[in-house]
Amino acid sequence: MSKVSRILDYHPVYPCLCLDQDRVILVYWSILNFVSLKITILVVELLFLTSQWIR
Repeated sequence: MSKVSRILDYHPVYPCLCLDQDRVILVYWSILNFVSLKITILVVELLFLTSQWIR
């Protein structure tokens, strides 16, 4: 985890605004990916359960 945070903390010298935008976008994308992964897992489980139930 510390490795990841170190990578995230590494930035070329930007103006503050750019850095903040980059951070926000990064956080937004990670949350979005996490949520989509959870939804995908949920959908797969539901499909599996319904297929079992139909049989």
